Amino acid sequence: MLIMTTTLTATSMSTAEQRLRLMQLASSNLPVGGYSWSQGLEWAVEAGWVPDVAAFERWQRRQMTEGFFTVDLPLFARLYRACEQGDIAAAQRWTAYLLACRETRELREEERNRGAAFARLLSDWQPDCPPPWRSLCQQSQLAGMAWLGVRWRIALPEMALSLGYSWIESAVMAGVKLVPFGQQAAQQLIYVFVTTTRPRCPARWPRRTAISDRPPRSPPSPLPGMKPNTLDYSVPRRSHELL
Repeated sequence: MLIMTTTLTATSMSTAEQRLRLMQLASSNLPVGGYSWSQGLEWAVEAGWVPDVAAFERWQRRQMTEGFFTVDLPLFARLYRACEQGDIAAAQRWTAYLLACRETRELREEERNRGAAFARLLSDWQPDCPPPWRSLCQQSQLAGMAWLGVRWRIALPEMALSLGYSWIESAVMAGVKLVPFGQQAAQQLIYVFVTTTRPRCPARWPRRTAISDRPPRSPPSPLPGMKPNTLDYSVPRRSHELL
């Protein structure tokens, strides 16, 4: 009986630690930038595209549909699988692909800044992270979270939910500061966005996620992050729908 109790306690402690680590990764208090995941919201507010809460909800739903669900989440799954297999070449390829999906210089800089900040945390949490992987994590926070999730033995579905919640909360908190609106409205928005996110994060992920190189059917719209009169073209957004 003593052996059984010891084994169960060890397993329970391990699971509890994984859950706590998962909550740590989901926290918007991670020092990865005050406007983490803002995705050009600053420019949208300045341009008058997002003047109030209702406009912010519409804006954010579009960011979720055309960005997070179709780009970030599928590519995160690819990065996680590459980290599982120790395939640095594949991880580098998908990180480069992710950066290519950030259509403007500002969005690419935002991605790299998040990656550099997360890599500094990684140096403290996992100082034994191999240099090639650490260098890769500096390019994108998604790469760092994928590597850390594998190292901490947190399954992909849980990591995807953590990533989704972190994205939602950080985006809404950016809205609180930039639009602005109050905390009650923020909590209602988080509630609505979580309801939208859960069905898109399956409990069991396929070993491969389908990524299509076909451009979208509709023409690209004006892109956030572009300063007026600095760019007169846009890179077509690709589609990365999950199977």
